[in-house]
Amino acid sequence: MKKRTTQTLLLVFSVLLLLVSVTVSASAQGYFVEGEITWVNRFGVVPARPGDTRPAAAPCSIFSVVALDARSKRPVAYTDQGASPFQFTFPQGVTYVCKYSLKVPEDRDLYIMATMGSVLQLPQTDRDPYLITDPWISPAAANRPWAGTERGFKGATFVTLRSTDKRTIQTVNFQMTYVSNDAARNVIPTFFAGAWRGKFGDGGFELVIQQSGPDVAGHLNINSVIYAIRESRVDANNTLRFLVVRPASGHIPEVPIGNGELVMDAGGKSFKGKILNVATSGTLIAR
Repeated sequence: MKKRTTQTLLLVFSVLLLLVSVTVSASAQGYFVEGEITWVNRFGVVPARPGDTRPAAAPCSIFSVVALDARSKRPVAYTDQGASPFQFTFPQGVTYVCKYSLKVPEDRDLYIMATMGSVLQLPQTDRDPYLITDPWISPAAANRPWAGTERGFKGATFVTLRSTDKRTIQTVNFQMTYVSNDAARNVIPTFFAGAWRGKFGDGGFELVIQQSGPDVAGHLNINSVIYAIRESRVDANNTLRFLVVRPASGHIPEVPIGNGELVMDAGGKSFKGKILNVATSGTLIAR
């Protein structure tokens, strides 16, 4: 009986060790952003070299997916096509697909974007005409963006993978398309997400913001009075503009009471500006 009990305890202990080992192993593998870059076949594929009439043997080879620090906009990780090439597929003969996987640091606010060509110039993108405006090889003929546009991407977004979460993979998909020249140059919106605290006249305020790309939502606490933020958006000049409204209460609808305009400082952890026409400044207190 004693021998059987000992064997049972040893079996239970072994199972627990195995579970711990699996958990540690999964954690040790790291955190990843994975997904696809897609584009319609009429846009064509990149030529083998500038001016060539033959398509490249590896159409995905010009692409990279990059993780930048959301606040400093400095690159912290990018795909390595030498070590882990993108997987190219052409399902149903309509859409080209390049599948990627990027290992990223955990507990860090990141901006995930797709780009073409050299990553050495980041956060500026490669302006080689071979990539962004020259003709590519399409099913019928060479294809190039129309006037005022160039090849670019939709789908860039902010991502944070927390070490406290069970999820270790987040999906981010991109679509290569034609975008305006100005839109292609201003690709990284300033990151205002987080909890902020600062001065408001003789008092103080707290501002909590959620952000998806340039679109922002949140609420504002001024001297213990809570307001909502509406019609807010981050522009290309590191500036957040928004409408301040008094929330609805009972049968009383929400009431706009003024505007806010905040300009982010270098480094992304403090700002200056005006809220309700009162000069203010704030610092980041929590993500």
